[in-house]
Amino acid sequence: MGRLPVSALKPGMTLAEPVLNTRRQRLAEAGAVLDARKISLFQAWGVVEVEVQQVAEPGLPELESRLADSPVLLPTQAQLLRLQIENQHLLDCLDVSESLWVGLQKWPDPNLLPIDLLAVFLAEAELFFPVVLLAIYRVDVDSHEFNLTLCLPPGFQEDLQDETQRQIAQGHFALALRRSRPTVCPSLGLHRPHSQVHAIVLVPLATLQEVHGMALVAIGRAEKDVAPHELKLLSILAGQTALALESVQLQATLQQQKAALEEKVHQRTTELEAELKKALEANERLALVDRMRESLLATASHELRTPLSSIIARDL
Repeated sequence: MGRLPVSALKPGMTLAEPVLNTRRQRLAEAGAVLDARKISLFQAWGVVEVEVQQVAEPGLPELESRLADSPVLLPTQAQLLRLQIENQHLLDCLDVSESLWVGLQKWPDPNLLPIDLLAVFLAEAELFFPVVLLAIYRVDVDSHEFNLTLCLPPGFQEDLQDETQRQIAQGHFALALRRSRPTVCPSLGLHRPHSQVHAIVLVPLATLQEVHGMALVAIGRAEKDVAPHELKLLSILAGQTALALESVQLQATLQQQKAALEEKVHQRTTELEAELKKALEANERLALVDRMRESLLATASHELRTPLSSIIARDL
């Protein structure tokens, strides 16, 4: 295909020649098949264009169409095509996930970051499943209760709360927390008002130190149709979200401690200034008393010296 700008590269393209960075270090060899990570690496090093050998592999819709339209496929061919579809799906999810998280790092308003993190998580969860309803529960720091924080689409809070209580009663909530990874469960009631719902995915938002919440994803797919690689990707995404939430909380705590320390320093400085002022005033009073004492001694000495001098002179 010749030389292409890096912005036009797609996963599946093959390099016709090595790619070097600005320091003449080799980023990729000739014949390497591009993926989202390599393209991102080229962009990070400021590579402008590369020599591409062949066109990209068929996209995900084309692969799925080929699998559905082929009347007869050998088992190995069908399996290979399914693996290609799965691989393309993974690359697409990783590519979108990467771009969203890179954009989130440049978020203009840090005060809105926690709620935006959750919104981004919900948006990315829709990449994995046909999502019907999504909800995020945050853990209250004081009571440790799970409180509904975000719901998509809006207006179904009561249905989600009812499903959540049923999942808690059945022990699925606790199971997902113990496993600390996404857990697929049957719908226990949400499927009645929402016939599209076939299963529930409980996704803990947890780090090694703390549980920050739980995502409840109602999907339009049966439990058996949820692929393990989708759950793994969702687990990675949930871990990133939990780490980001923890980072935001730690930053907020640090800011509070900094503000409290500044207040203490200001208060102590004010107290020291007041004490210094009192000390200076006391010092001035002592200096005044000292001057008055010296003046008194000088006056008394003069008054005593004058008659004594007269007496001494008369006796002489």
